[in-house]
Order: sequence, then structure tokens, then C-alpha cells
Amino acid sequence: MTKVTWDNYACFSPAVARQLGLTDGDVVRVTAAGAPPLELPAFVQPGQHDHVVAIALGYGRAGTDRFSKVGPPWFGARPPAGLVGVNASAMVTTVDRTRRYAGRAVTVARTGRSHQLASTQIHHSLAMDGVDVDAQSSGGDIVQEVTLGQLTRAAGAAAAAPVEKVDAGDLWPADHPPQPYPGHRWGMAVDLDTCTGCSACVIACQAENNIPVVGQDEVRRQREMHWIRIDRYYEGDPAAPNTYHEPVPCMHCENAPCELVCPVGATVHSAEGLNEMVYNRCVGTRYCSNNCPYKVRRFNFFLYADWDTESLFGLRNPDVTVRSRGVMEKC
Repeated sequence: MTKVTWDNYACFSPAVARQLGLTDGDVVRVTAAGAPPLELPAFVQPGQHDHVVAIALGYGRAGTDRFSKVGPPWFGARPPAGLVGVNASAMVTTVDRTRRYAGRAVTVARTGRSHQLASTQIHHSLAMDGVDVDAQSSGGDIVQEVTLGQLTRAAGAAAAAPVEKVDAGDLWPADHPPQPYPGHRWGMAVDLDTCTGCSACVIACQAENNIPVVGQDEVRRQREMHWIRIDRYYEGDPAAPNTYHEPVPCMHCENAPCELVCPVGATVHSAEGLNEMVYNRCVGTRYCSNNCPYKVRRFNFFLYADWDTESLFGLRNPDVTVRSRGVMEKC
């Protein structure tokens, strides 16, 4: 799985990409006997077999041109009308009556052109020790793993060792947030051992919370609107790396940095410990986004919601507000 959110593409292993001189977005021509040639942007995918070129199906079909027009009319140069992606179904062969897909030999050639992919893989990259570390590799200490045995031994050693307690004080005033909470204190746990990075939770969140599709150009500008993202990190040999998936929703911080900087009190702390958003107070300063250490807040740069098409009314969740232009969004 990749973090490209728009178009299909041809996936190559790092070794083959080096051999062909390809980088992400280089347009290649893929040719197979008995099928029209396809021109797609390349995408380098660690862990892929050297002798495989992977192309997603389902794109480039008639009727998908309406999605290529996504974007506000006042934005100026809107994405050109046309099909989304390339239809690769002509290259599919099947065997026997089970209709199983079968591979076929293809040739690949560079075209000399490039296409900017709408990928969120390196958005909100981290800086460690003065060096930018993106989400392509684990780098530094972004990803840390430990076995249960190692964790148990470390916990036992820590319990046996003398600990010197130092009171460093507290950055926050004593009355923020009010303690103790009078009612529930909500929490959510994510099992990182189970997560496969399928992004089904991202789509479920989008449907549940009336999150709009903002379009390819906005994603390229790092303006995707999902309230939860799944970071992916590689470690080890690019030919057979270890892959780690890190779901990053709003953490609903107990001492939330986003709350203190909002000049109008649009981000508040609930009596049950949740970090909540009052949309009709928000004036779009984006201070909360700047102060969020997890970078999980999103800003409405345009009026994405369609307020007039009657057929869309039943699409939205009536229990969740539909946000307008110029406000911050979050879980």
C-alpha cells in the first residue's frame, strides 16, 4: 500500500527504479503484447519484487471525469477535465473458470515527462537533530520496537533500580484542566501490532464526520482534510524492509497545546476530558494547527461542502455539523 491519494501509477522496486533511473512521478510507458500501451507515473515501493510492475485497476473508466473537476470554481487553474488515472484492465488476463488474474510480460520505457503525484507520505515530516526525516524511512528514533521479553526485563530492571525523583514543576497552571473530572474520562487505544495500514478507519472517519473530498491539487499542497492519518515507516533492507504503521488521530491531550493559543476559545476541554471544537466560534487563525505537536488539525481553505444539491442532503450524517470555509477541523 502507498500513500498516493489520487490517480493510479506503476510501482517499481527500489533496485529496478535505480536501474531505470526512475524517481517518483517519472512517467513511463508500459507495453504488453495484445494491449494498448499505458503511460503512468512511476512510484518506488520498498519491498516490491524486482520482476513485478504493479498497476492498480479501477481507474480511467468513463464517468470518472466528474471527479477530476473537484475543486472550487474561484481557485483559478482547476485540474483539467478528463479521466482519473489510466485504465489498465486491457492488460489483465485470466485463467480457467475461476477468473483468477494472471501476470503477463511487459516492457517499460521512460518518456522523459513527469507527473506530480498527490502523495501524503512525506507530509508533516519530522526534524530530528537538525536533519529532516520523512516518513519513507524510520531514521533516528521515530520508530522504536521492542519484544515482550525485552519489555518485561527492562521493566523489572527499572523497578529494582533506585529512582531519584525530581520535581521540575509544571508548565501549566494548577487549574488547567480542572481536576478531577466529575464524570467519565474517555480514552481510545490503538493496537499497533494489529494495524496493517489499510486506511479503512480513515474512510470510516470521513463518512461519519462529513469530511469533504478536497481534490488532487489541494492534496499536493499538503491540504488533505482527513481527521486521521496513517503514517508508514520502513526499516532495514529496501528489498525486504520491516514496515510499521502509525495511526495518528487527535490525541485529545489532557493539557492540550491547541487550547491555550486559540484567541476566541473555539477549542475547549470538556468535563469528560475530551478536546472539543466549537466551530461557530472559530475565526481561522490556525494557531491551534501551528501548536499541535501531532499535526492532526485541518483548515478549510475553500467552501468544499455543497449546500444546494438536494440529493446530497441524505449523504451526510445529521448528527455531525457540516463545516464551512475558514474554520479549523479536528476529531
